[in-house]
Amino acid sequence: MKLPEAIGTREILIGIGVAVVLLIIAIPLLGYVGDQSKRSEAQLLVDSIRAAELAQGRSFPLEGYISADWAPRNPTELDGNAVPWASSEGFTRLGWSPEKEGFDKVRCAYRVAAERDGFTVTGRCDLDGDGRQAVFEATHDSPATQISESGVN
Repeated sequence: MKLPEAIGTREILIGIGVAVVLLIIAIPLLGYVGDQSKRSEAQLLVDSIRAAELAQGRSFPLEGYISADWAPRNPTELDGNAVPWASSEGFTRLGWSPEKEGFDKVRCAYRVAAERDGFTVTGRCDLDGDGRQAVFEATHDSPATQISESGVN
């Protein structure tokens, strides 16, 4: 196979133009994928906490569900940065931690409001640090869903 003897300026500029267009398309896409993976933390962990509560209710029906205060920090302290998990007493009693789901650090705050016959798991995130929080909830009867307006990170 023989290569062309001369590649002109025109061909080089076309190649550079194609590369620039690909970069213009790829960079926002990579940011979107990164945001999606950060956002998926909350939904995954809220569902995981829900599963732990359901197991608790089946295993210990007389004790019932377990409430847990916000952990690893209060929602007013959310800033988009990941922090190590610091369990509240309720999560310790429940035997749940994000490490079981492969998370050493978390960006969101989680809690459980439990009553004898049900519970609500809440996860709050402010991934972009703008003060508007995305809120995910799960209950005894339904898996995690985003209850805040879409587009809030």
